[in-house]
Amino acid sequence: MRRNTVLALVSWLMLLALFITTATASLPCRCCWLVQHPKVTCGHAYCGENCCPPTPPPSSR
Repeated sequence: MRRNTVLALVSWLMLLALFITTATASLPCRCCWLVQHPKVTCGHAYCGENCCPPTPPPSSR
């Protein structure tokens, strides 16, 4: 491919990623399932600030 085509494709993908992140940022809590996995923190890229608060450890129940 030509260099201009690659640059246009990369620019389009970056714009698409920006649109997706801004669109999902306004949605209600969609990342509650990530809390169930101890290796995934609440600040996941797809969650942003919309992640549910972490569930308490089983020992504190």
